Amino acid sequence: MRCRLKIKGKLELGQQVHFGTDAYIDIQGVATLGSKGYYNDHVRIVCHQHIEIGSNVLVASGVSIYDHDHHVSFGENGNLNFDGYDCAPIRIGNNVWIGEKSIILKGVTIGDNVIVGAGSVVKHDIDSNWMAAGNPCRPIKPLNTSEKGG
Repeated sequence: MRCRLKIKGKLELGQQVHFGTDAYIDIQGVATLGSKGYYNDHVRIVCHQHIEIGSNVLVASGVSIYDHDHHVSFGENGNLNFDGYDCAPIRIGNNVWIGEKSIILKGVTIGDNVIVGAGSVVKHDIDSNWMAAGNPCRPIKPLNTSEKGG
């Protein structure tokens, strides 16, 4: 299994956390990944400030989670200048499934018992007990977490 771990900050892992092939984890701030988490192939987690992910979270292939944006400006000569990062914490609850190739952006809170559809761009909070999808991601239907599967 090939994973790239770049830890300059603090990474806290719960029990039974698994990473797929070619996962890229870059932690410069503080990141907490709860127990029984599965982070599939090609997952990217880049933390400059704070990312907190609960327990029993399934992150599908190709998902990206970024707690920052690049801060840029145009100089007097009209050239694009990189001026650092704009950061805001990400919080993802327990019992969450994030679909393939979704992107979770800075400042987002995803509640407990949430399903995020494949290819979603999450730039706003998602309350607990919802299925959400789209670009931008938005609630699609409530989830009845009291129902038992058959």
